[in-house]
This record gives sequence, C-alpha cells and structure tokens, in this order.
Amino acid sequence: MKKSFFIVISLFLLFISTVYLSIPKKLFDVSYSSLLFDRSGNLLSAVIADDELWRFPESNYDIPLKYEKALLAYEDSRFFYHFGVDFFSVIRAAKDNFIHGKVVSGASTITMQVARLSRGNSKRNFINKFKEAFLALSIEMHYSKKSILKLYASNAPFGGNITGYEAASWFYFKRAPGELSWGESALLAVLPNSPSLIHPGRNRDLLLRKRNRLLKKLFEKGLFDKETYELSSMEPLPARAEPFENHALHFLYSSVGETGNKRILSDINRSVQIMLESKVKTYSSELKKLNISNVSVVILDNFTGNTVAYVGNFCTGAFSSSDAGCFVDIARSKRSSGSILKPFLYLSMLNDGEITPDMLLPDIPVNYNGYSPENFDMEFRGAVSAMEALRLSLNVPAVRLLKIHGIDKFKRFLNRVGFKTIDRDADNYGLSLILGGAEVTLYDTVKAYSDMASSLIVKNDRFLLEERAPESPFINMRGASYIILDALTKLKRPGNEEFWNVFLNKHKIGWKTGTSFGFRDAWAVGVSQKYSVGVWVGNANGESNNALTGAGAAAPLLFDVFGILKDVSWFDVPESDLKKIEVCRESGFPSNTLCKTKKELVPVEFIYKGGSPYYKSVHLNEFGFQSSKNCNRNKKLFHKTMFVLPPAMEFYYRKNHPEYKVLPPFDKNCEKENDKSFNENIIEITYPVDNGTVFLPVNISGVREAVVGQVFYKNGEKTLFWHMDGKYIGTTQGIHKLSFNVDEGNHFLMVVDEEGNMASSSFDVK
Repeated sequence: MKKSFFIVISLFLLFISTVYLSIPKKLFDVSYSSLLFDRSGNLLSAVIADDELWRFPESNYDIPLKYEKALLAYEDSRFFYHFGVDFFSVIRAAKDNFIHGKVVSGASTITMQVARLSRGNSKRNFINKFKEAFLALSIEMHYSKKSILKLYASNAPFGGNITGYEAASWFYFKRAPGELSWGESALLAVLPNSPSLIHPGRNRDLLLRKRNRLLKKLFEKGLFDKETYELSSMEPLPARAEPFENHALHFLYSSVGETGNKRILSDINRSVQIMLESKVKTYSSELKKLNISNVSVVILDNFTGNTVAYVGNFCTGAFSSSDAGCFVDIARSKRSSGSILKPFLYLSMLNDGEITPDMLLPDIPVNYNGYSPENFDMEFRGAVSAMEALRLSLNVPAVRLLKIHGIDKFKRFLNRVGFKTIDRDADNYGLSLILGGAEVTLYDTVKAYSDMASSLIVKNDRFLLEERAPESPFINMRGASYIILDALTKLKRPGNEEFWNVFLNKHKIGWKTGTSFGFRDAWAVGVSQKYSVGVWVGNANGESNNALTGAGAAAPLLFDVFGILKDVSWFDVPESDLKKIEVCRESGFPSNTLCKTKKELVPVEFIYKGGSPYYKSVHLNEFGFQSSKNCNRNKKLFHKTMFVLPPAMEFYYRKNHPEYKVLPPFDKNCEKENDKSFNENIIEITYPVDNGTVFLPVNISGVREAVVGQVFYKNGEKTLFWHMDGKYIGTTQGIHKLSFNVDEGNHFLMVVDEEGNMASSSFDVK
C-alpha cells in the first residue's frame, strides 16, 4: 500500500515537473509595432511590425475593467476558478457534441487559447487540443491570472491584420482601451471569436447581434443599469476603419533607434503637432515651386527641455513617396551650419570680457593666409558695433573675432553646449568654423538655444537650468545670454512681420538665420521665454538653390510657427547678473580719459584689459590745421580729442556715417617730420599683418608660392614704394596690391609714399 502510494506520488510529481518545464523560454516570439504617444497618452503614429501585422507591444497597464468583464462573460466565465483546463466545460462540450453528432461547442479556456496562439494558431484537432491543454497547465504555473488575460488580449486576432485589443481599440475607435464604452468593449470581446468572418468591414448584422447578446448578458449580471444597456445596444458599429495616423513619424523612428523601446511616451503636444504639420504642408507647396523639396521644424519647451512638436522631414508625398530623401530625418542629420553659430561666439567673448555690445569691430577687406572672408551682401562697413555685426550676421567681423577668441577655445565651448557633431580637430575647421565649416543638426542647434533661454527662467525663486542641466555652461553666463538674445530681437523681420512691434498682440522673439556655402541649407532659429523653434529648409540630397537663404526661405516659416504658439512672453532682466560700465560713446570700448562716455550693460563678471584705440589728441592752430608748439611758437594752440579710425576702416565707415569728422590736415608751413605729433596714419598694411604668420604652400615643382601684399592708402592716386627686408621690390598706384616671393623665416615689409609717409609690418613665413 505504501509502495503504491509512493509510486502514485512520484508519478504525480513527475507529471507536475514535466508540465512546469514544458513551457518555452519565450511564449510569444513575435515582432511588434513601434508606437509614439503624445503627452496625454494619445497615439500619434505607429509603424507596422516586421510580419506586417499591427501588434502593439505590451504596456504596463492592466486590462480595462469593462473589457475584462466583457471578455470573461463571453469567453471563459470560470477563468479565475480553473487551472487552465475547465473540466466542467469539457464534459458539457463532449455531451453536446455527442448528442448533435458534430462539433457544436468547444471547451477552450482563455489559457488554452493563449497556448494555441503561442503555437501559431494550429489546426483544431484532438492532438492539438491535448497539447494546448498541457501547455495551458504550464502557463498557469508560470503566470498570474491577470497576466494570462493580458497575454490573450494582446495576441488575439481582431480582423484583418489587427492583432491585440489595444491595436483594435485605436484602429476601430481612435481611442485608448480605457476610454471605451460598454458597447465598444463588448465588440472587442466578441471579435476574436471569428475575426476573419465578422470584422466591422462585413457581416455587420451578425456582428451587431453577437455584441448585443453579450451586452444583455452583462446587464443580467448586474454590471450596469438598464439605461446603459439600452444606450449601449443602440451604439452603431464603427465605420470602415482608417489607417493609423502618422504624426511626428521621424521622431518615432529616431526615438526607437536611440532607446530600442517600441513604445515611446513623448511630451509632444498633439494639437501643436497637427497645426505645425498643416503649416509646413502649406509652406512646402510654395517651396516646391522654387524646386525646394524638404523642410524640418523642431519646437522645444524651454521650461522642461522637452520636444513640443517635431517635423523631421516634410516633402511631397511624405512616406508614400518613392523619394528616399523623405525618409531622412533632417532634424537629426548633419548639415552645414552657415551663420547659425555666430551668437555663441559673441556670447562667449562677451562673457569673457573680450567685447562689449557696442564695441566697434573692423569690417574691411582682410586676408588670413589666403583666406579672405566676405559679407553676404558683398559690402564693407568699415566699423560696426558688435551687436549690429551679430544682427546683420556679418562674416568679416565674425571671422576676426574667432581668430582673437581662438578656434580651439570656441570649438570646446560649442561641444560643452551640446553640438556633438563638431568632432574634428579645431585646426581642421579653421576660421571657417564660424561660417558653416562645421556640420550640426537642427535638433542640437535648437537645444543649445533653448538651454541658453532656459538659463534666464526663474521658477520658484530658482533658475530653472540649475535643475534641468546643472552642468550647462549657460548657468554662469546669464548676463551675456540676456544681452545676446535681446539683441537678436532687433533683427528686421521678414515680410508682414517687419512692423511687428506696432501690434499689441505681437511679442518679442530673438531670432537668427543662417545660410550655408553654396546655398544648400537655410536655417532660422527663434526664442521666446516659453519656446525655442528651429527651421531648416533645403534639399535632402544636398542640391543647391539660390533661393535657399535663411532670411528668405526659413525665417517666414519660423514666424508662422510662432503664430500657432501661445504664451510667447519675454524674459525678465537678470539684474543681478548685469552691471553698467562707462564706455566710449563712439567706439563702445571701455572708457579712458580721452573719450566722451555713456553707460552700457555688460555681464557682472566683465573685466576688460585695455582702452579704446580710436581716439587721438590733436593740436590745432587758429586756422583749424594741425600744428605744434615748435611750429606755432608764440601763437595759441587749441587741444582737441578726436575719434579717429585707421585708414581702411575710415574709408568704408564714412560712406554710411556723414557725421564722422576726419582729422584736419597739417599746416603746410610746418615741417611735420621734425615733430612726432605730426605723424599722420594714412597708410595701412592690411596683409601681411604686423606680427602675423603667413603659411605659404610649396607647389609640385618645389617652389614656395608668392605673398600678395595689400595696402590701404588714403591718397590712392599717388604712388607707393614697397621695400622688403631693406630692398626695393616695386611700386603700386590706384589698387595697392603687390606679389612678391619670400623664403621661410622672419621678414620686414615697409611701404612709403611720395611725401615720406610710411607703414611697416614684421611677419613670419612658414
């Protein structure tokens, strides 16, 4: 007896062990759709699974109560009371089938259906039923009842290529399962029973009768009142379902690629996203007439740093197009930066005390070892204030500032503020770094501007960026950030926006454009207190187009986008991060004893070493000519401080500044060479610059290339005599450029005019 009992127990344990170990390592080895949800949990876009089924990845949420009750009432009312096989249902089904002589009812539990689904919907026969029952017992050992319910609901067929209750809910009702009514939940409960026969596209009467029978059963169970039953029974079946919406599809692709997660819960604002896509679509139709194919727009929330809306790449035909360029996420692609990085250079130099907002910068022809930058409008202004140079996006002053500031220093700063794609050595970029020599992404660019803006936002008596990004360099650059962003509000807006400030409902926006070399990329970035918006316009294949300028192609869309955004207020002045200093009225340099001054805001840490170079104390005689004590002797001299620019700067500056007063001429009755105060600066060697270095490549024949010297001369019609290392090398007249050969090493260039005025430059050749 004991031996028999031991054998029975052993066999039972062996059976239990076999059942427990029979389950596969992965019950459902299938692919899933990729999903993007907005900040409210609404589905924005979906990408079909690899097997061409709409199968949503399992969520962390439980099955909604309405759907669970409807499903159990229809499929398996004793689900919580059996172990995977309902023996009472087996006996009932066997009896019914024997009486009728054919299969009229089944005994599959929800767990057994999970087993069948996991085995690929095998044919319904006795052997497969036995296998499903065996696997169902194992499933019950490994999963909780709630988990088994969810496995069934997530993998059951719902008609066509729709798999799982969540995909069906969004496909048929455009809502999450938790938002469905009793009638909609009942419909989802009956659909998997015969999904190929009675989906909403056909056999609607049969489907309606099945749903209403289930609703009546639920009413009789007391799950809702009579009014709910009657109203639920009157609900129409869903019309023929439309495909899933595809909003911010590029954002979904990029997010899945970064995280590997198939279910992306984003902070995108659905209404803003839809309005943005509508704006971009309308705008793109106009661009298409100009043979411009692609547009990308990114909107970030400065308070949170989150993405509000995202158009990675809009082009005609979108993802149904055969144009592969439509699939490229431009917002994450590397493109030539144009001038979009200039504000960061001015910001860094202002914060380091290298410039003031009104400091005059040279804007004259210049040559840096054969590199001669030009302004977009091909004009020179002689001298222009730093913030005006930034607003006008002038190239010549920007290149000069980068040379002063240091290419490597600026490159490291750009890396610190988030430009990850600027990853080559500084020498590899050279001075072109500030004019589009580097490649950046639209997203990184908008993020950097947003972080700059965020550094000025105060929330709960604390600066927001200290919580968002405690390592951001902008935290210690608030004063400079405010000055730069405020300066960018003064740019002339395009089109109908030109007179924006006369309308009460318009707000300040700091904005900057950029145009890449060869007209391949048009950029525009704008900042308000709440939002940062970036726009890129161009052709994904890199095709150039003269219409591709930041101001002409990208800026109009930028302001259209701000038009759909609410709360575009401006920043409060960060008074604790700013201070007022005395600067020279005309030059903007920190004041010295020679100039008339004005007050100017600078960062509180601002320290400038040196004074203004553009002031000169002169002695005038009674006739207004420059003179000296030696010359006038017993006659009275008048002393005057004048704002004086170097010759090249003065030449261009005077064209736009009629108020500029040139130095009075010297008294011809005096011998100026006998008095140092008479040295008039009328000759300026612009290349090679004094104390500079010239890099001359050696050609294929082993001969070093020549230097092309450049001189600016006030009296351009007269002759200049050129001397190199004490030897005469030639003359120029009118246009003062001279080519000469020099060896490696240090050299001394001297240029003299007919009256003995001279200029010199000492330079190295490498």
